[in-house]
Amino acid sequence: MSMRVLDYIHSNVWGLAPVKSLGGARYYVTFLDDFSRKVWVYFMKERSEVFTEFKKWKAEVQNLMGRKIKILRMEIRRRI
Repeated sequence: MSMRVLDYIHSNVWGLAPVKSLGGARYYVTFLDDFSRKVWVYFMKERSEVFTEFKKWKAEVQNLMGRKIKILRMEIRRRI
């Protein structure tokens, strides 16, 4: 159990969706803060965009919260 915001982040990558979204996305990545339960979702056209989306999210959330991420746990789910 985390004691403060950004102590522990859960992240999931999901895709390949059988149908593209209106924007052309077939994957998404989520970031969930264990303490606040706030969730951020980023849609992607390619799985290779995960690290780029993570870097954007990390910069934004650390600047907004004034804290650094302590632990990031990532899970990748693949559609079979």
